[in-house]
Amino acid sequence: MKNIDLLLFGDGEGGKTTINDSYIQDMGLENLAGCLEADPEAYGVFMDTLKNPLTDAEKIEERQNILKDFQNHPGLAQRLKSICIEAQQNKCQTHYSEPDRVLAAYNEILSCSMGVAGELLSMLRHREFSSAALKELRAQLDCQKKFDAVKARIDKMIGYIKNGEITLALEYGSGFKFRGAEIYPYEPTPGETPENKTNNPILKLFQNRKAKESAEPDDGFCYGSHFIMENEIGAMQGGAFTYVSGIIRDINRHILSFCDLMAKQLSFYTVAMDLIKFMENGRLKTAFPELCRGQAGIKAKGLCDFGLLLQNRPDFFVSPNDFDDCGGAYYLISGSNRGGKTTFMKSVGIAQLFAQAGLPVAAESYVCPVFGNLFSHFPKDEDEDLNFGKLAEELTRIKKSLPQIADNALVLLNESFATTTETEGFDLASDILRALSETKSKVLFVTHNYLLLKNRREVCGSFANGVKLMSLIVAEGESPSERTYRIVEGEPGETIHTVDFLDC
Repeated sequence: MKNIDLLLFGDGEGGKTTINDSYIQDMGLENLAGCLEADPEAYGVFMDTLKNPLTDAEKIEERQNILKDFQNHPGLAQRLKSICIEAQQNKCQTHYSEPDRVLAAYNEILSCSMGVAGELLSMLRHREFSSAALKELRAQLDCQKKFDAVKARIDKMIGYIKNGEITLALEYGSGFKFRGAEIYPYEPTPGETPENKTNNPILKLFQNRKAKESAEPDDGFCYGSHFIMENEIGAMQGGAFTYVSGIIRDINRHILSFCDLMAKQLSFYTVAMDLIKFMENGRLKTAFPELCRGQAGIKAKGLCDFGLLLQNRPDFFVSPNDFDDCGGAYYLISGSNRGGKTTFMKSVGIAQLFAQAGLPVAAESYVCPVFGNLFSHFPKDEDEDLNFGKLAEELTRIKKSLPQIADNALVLLNESFATTTETEGFDLASDILRALSETKSKVLFVTHNYLLLKNRREVCGSFANGVKLMSLIVAEGESPSERTYRIVEGEPGETIHTVDFLDC
């Protein structure tokens, strides 16, 4: 059996990217482990997969199909995983020391391991699947005839060796040194000699050094006989037992390796289904994203920040937002503090991460392109080593991350460059946005910098690729104290950097 790739990563590094831990923290997903019922190992597999989002739309859609198939057959993924985990008990281990008894024990263990394919197949045989990967897995597990043929040959080899029904063809090197030997079943054919044998050897032995009794053809070996030098048959049998035991151990190790890898891959899907249940129990609507090709924008309806659900607060409230991205635009997000700006941006960041992991998102619908990478830049504390102030730390992080946002990335900036003067922050932000326009990236930027907001049309005049600079604001309620937590297109207010800014 060849290894199956249920996560669609492939053998190489192509088709996926890697995000850093700070993105997970910025999105508020570091508390996810405490909200799911997954064991640490399964959760680790899930997070490792999440941190390596796919960048191939077809692979993402196939992973969606696998997850949907497991949803349509409740308990299937967990049962398959349990079978694979139980198979790990079939390791070739025994307390015997005698070669013949070790071989017998290994052979019994191999029989159990070979039966695992049939157990897995029985769980898949009569089910309907939309995913190509599960169909391929089912076809691959239908291998009992091959297993039976391999097992029959091994049993036959063991019988020949155990009963002494073997014959030996020797090969000599220079200086009357024993070079190698091929062991054949004892099935002599009239007129057949070791030089013109037609059956295939069941075993090959090689030694670099072994003295030969005589240079004469009559060397004490009786070809085609049950006995090969009476005093040597025991030693040869012992070596053959050990050799065949090694063959069985290798076959068994391959089967267990297949099961171990499959159990780990299934862990992603079992945790994913726990995640879906957790979102639904939190009264969040979920939908599998629709992937669009090219430079189309994000279109979301009823999009929520899933990270808020992880805070486990009694006053938990999620206000859904709609977002209709025109594609070739960067978005400056402004408005009153605690009005939902960062929450909205996080909802996009989490949804895109989940989308490229093949997971459903917290929204009524979500249509998106596939980004080459995902990058976030949120305020951090000052450098712990006191080598940098806050601004220097921000700029250092952006510089280190430039390779990640070289092309077609989703870039989320949260109040970046707010630790300096408004004028200097304007200059820095303008230069960064101008540089990003060369990369065909998508940028969402929460900012209080009124110079940038007011002069956005002039700033985007120097952008490459015709990128526009759009303004999103917090929608106002009926009274100044009312918060709608909705983000809409609109002109920024001039007071955002004064009294309201000092309230934070």
